[in-house]
Amino acid sequence: MSVELESTLCVSAAECIKAAPGAFAQDENGIAHVTDPSAASDDALRLAEALCPAMAIRLVD
Repeated sequence: MSVELESTLCVSAAECIKAAPGAFAQDENGIAHVTDPSAASDDALRLAEALCPAMAIRLVD
């Protein structure tokens, strides 16, 4: 499963990091980015996608 994150939509809520900490990180401005999707389970990635308040995360099978 691959992960796409539209950083321009990110509102720095960090829900993705809480759901899948190995797969996402924030930069110095609080904007999320994908680090290593394989570090999280598919369920954790789906949760991150669902919890993102900006709907900035998209999973591609």
